[in-house]
Amino acid sequence: MIVKNVPFEITKKDIRELFGAHGHLKSVRLPKKFDSRSRGFAFLEFLTRHEAENAYAALRHTHLLGRHLVLEWAEEAEQDIEVLRKKAGLGYGDGAELPGRKRQLDIAEDNTGGGDEE
Repeated sequence: MIVKNVPFEITKKDIRELFGAHGHLKSVRLPKKFDSRSRGFAFLEFLTRHEAENAYAALRHTHLLGRHLVLEWAEEAEQDIEVLRKKAGLGYGDGAELPGRKRQLDIAEDNTGGGDEE
């Protein structure tokens, strides 16, 4: 689950206390900027989907320190490497050119037609 519009002064402990009352949290990630302030969103992982749904239903209209929390479901990571490669649009060993690589330009000299021949 993704929690957006999180107050910048919030800590992981505060998030755990709020969401932990509605289910067991496996992990809480609160990304930070270089100056150690929160970026304003958090990623929550619950032990079961049922617990996550309970927390979503109970807290989707919650205000925390004057800010309305926006709860969204995170997309499940795709496990198939071929699907990820096609999604990225890169050719890995299939003869397609890789981006960022220099390509040699072949210029063939062609003396047929177009010239002044007598």
